[in-house]
Amino acid sequence: MEIRHNLHTDMRRAIDEIADIESRFFEIFGRGGTPFIEPYRCNDADFVAVCMGSLSYQFRDVVDALRAEGFAVGVAGLRLYRPFPAQAIVEAFSHKKGLIVFEKALSYGYQGPLFADIKSAMYTAQDPPFVHNYILGLGGREIKTGDLAEALRQSCAASAETAAAPEWIGLKL
Repeated sequence: MEIRHNLHTDMRRAIDEIADIESRFFEIFGRGGTPFIEPYRCNDADFVAVCMGSLSYQFRDVVDALRAEGFAVGVAGLRLYRPFPAQAIVEAFSHKKGLIVFEKALSYGYQGPLFADIKSAMYTAQDPPFVHNYILGLGGREIKTGDLAEALRQSCAASAETAAAPEWIGLKL
């Protein structure tokens, strides 16, 4: 048990170390500076698509197109998953109307793990946004930009309730 405790404690300390290293990197090279979340057009966004990895770059085209349609949307790519940067999540998103989590992972019988972690972190916010979850791309399934745009449109227009179950994109049943 002590080993697990020490591992957990060291992982939590890593958040400060990661932020410090990112800050030093920015000072030296003039780029970076966002250790936990890479935002795109999020400053004035009411709704933010949250995802990880290359999906966040595919979403930039979606966000630009939906902005042209009048939707106040942005995308945030999560750069660190463990240790989970809960405080950074709350600071970045507590003033938004909705978070729409897109992920290529599933905790079988429940929901997406990133969705569950974000929902848990937002529990501490004063006025938390609603959170929706989309599962896609499992097993290497193609992720179509048009499908991402339609899912984001639906969530932006939906009621402001946090979803109990994930929606699926690209499911062929």
